[in-house]
Amino acid sequence: MICRHTNKIVIIVLFMFSNIISSTYSQSKTKLQFLGNNNNYPFEFLNSQGKPDGFTIDLIKAIGKTMNFDVEVHLEPWKQTIDEIFYGSNFNISAMFYSEGREQMVDYSAPILFSENEIFVPNGNKNINSIADLMDKKVAVEEGSYTEEYLLRTLPEVDLLHAVSIPDALELLSQGKCDAAIVERLAGDRSITRFGIKNLKKAVYPIIPGEYGFVIAKNDSALLSNINLGLAVLKKNGTYASLFNKWIIQTAPKTVTVQTIVSWSIIILAIIIFITGIILLWIHSLKRLVNIRTKELRHEVEEHIKTEHELKIQKEKAEESNRLKSEFLAQMSHEIRTPLNVILGYINLIEMDIKEFVRDDINDLFDGIKDASYRLMRTVTSILDMSALKTRKYEADYEIVNINEILDSLYHNFFNLAKNKNLSFQLYHDLGTILVKADYYTTVKLFENIIDNAVKYTKEGSVTINILKAFNEDINIQIKDTGIGISEDYLLNIFEPFTQESTGNSRRFEGSGLGLSLVKEYAGINNFDVKIDSKKGTGTVVSVLIHPISRN
Repeated sequence: MICRHTNKIVIIVLFMFSNIISSTYSQSKTKLQFLGNNNNYPFEFLNSQGKPDGFTIDLIKAIGKTMNFDVEVHLEPWKQTIDEIFYGSNFNISAMFYSEGREQMVDYSAPILFSENEIFVPNGNKNINSIADLMDKKVAVEEGSYTEEYLLRTLPEVDLLHAVSIPDALELLSQGKCDAAIVERLAGDRSITRFGIKNLKKAVYPIIPGEYGFVIAKNDSALLSNINLGLAVLKKNGTYASLFNKWIIQTAPKTVTVQTIVSWSIIILAIIIFITGIILLWIHSLKRLVNIRTKELRHEVEEHIKTEHELKIQKEKAEESNRLKSEFLAQMSHEIRTPLNVILGYINLIEMDIKEFVRDDINDLFDGIKDASYRLMRTVTSILDMSALKTRKYEADYEIVNINEILDSLYHNFFNLAKNKNLSFQLYHDLGTILVKADYYTTVKLFENIIDNAVKYTKEGSVTINILKAFNEDINIQIKDTGIGISEDYLLNIFEPFTQESTGNSRRFEGSGLGLSLVKEYAGINNFDVKIDSKKGTGTVVSVLIHPISRN
């Protein structure tokens, strides 16, 4: 009874915040254009009456109803749709699988679901058993799909046959016009059933995992917040689960044994431990090789510094070393994040299938696995960001940035985390709109790291964000908490990388010790001033002094 009452309160609070956020947006734009795929069952398609239908369509309409905006749906062949999204002007919302290239063109919402691709071959084919067997083979794919992007990037030797849709790709394979077809798993299975294709089979286990979510035009943070909050409300009140069961789940297992859950948990943990071990060994080995090569280069420079010819040689070697370093960082980002995303994707799929049939303590295993994976992901991202800043590889892109929008977005992102810890979490800004010329990414990361530290190191009490006037026209943004505080001695080294006040077995909080060091770097890029006042056992106040170009 208490749990049900609490859920009702949470839903009411989410609706209140949704109305507050959506009211401003809906005043200027009440009808939004959703562009989608006209033949991608069960996600988006035209039904027998020629009307838009499917899981994505029902979900975005439900979000629109919750967040008080109308959705006008237009479905076309996917290549035509994606061209309009990236290069047209009549686009507000769509849905697609994530890729790094696409993220440069659009902003992604929180994931709707995780899926993967499968290889289909004709019955009786025994020559294609893995993705490596597709070299020099003719393979059908949906034109404009993330599957096509992946194959062009990683397996250029494959001869791609472009199809208008996933059903068309499977039909080309069924007619013997290609050797194999690679399509999204769920859409492929449903297409074979819907169109009665009998002569095809799956060649291997699922491949190319990915996350599927809504996308919007770049920098429309208000609409992105509306969609994310609306999605959270639907997941909380059961609407998302109802639509998921209607469109995605065909048959659910009647029982799941504890032995099965434990077995899966052991396998997943073993995979995480194995991958982490390989990564650590790889990093250690590369670091050792870099140190050896650095010493060799230093010795060569000392030996040949006197001649112009040798100086030229050393310059070329230094440039090559920088190039290898950049390639190493890029490869590290891909090789570490990609397996982690695979792990998180499969964990979510497994949890979604079995969470209703097991005890709460078994479900806690999945939370622990996901927390560990996200923690590793955050650590890798921080290390790569610090490396890019220290080696001056990061190129700032200065533009007009709305400080209010950044703080509003971060406030909503951390609200549930603070609420789960029973903290009072408040944002006060009475000075109107504050605009500053700055690099958007590092500005967001600066305030995100400060707020994350405030919530993480506060066990009880409050975290407050205040926007205050400072000297002249400057603005002072204060993040104040009632957390554990910082000792006077440690404040002298607060911005040193890879340092924490508690170390070794005495550590009570996770983290790489890079958060405040990155804050200092981000502040320097944007010409902000950062000051930290703290007292052990009382709390901390972090002040960020900015120089706005206007205040309305």
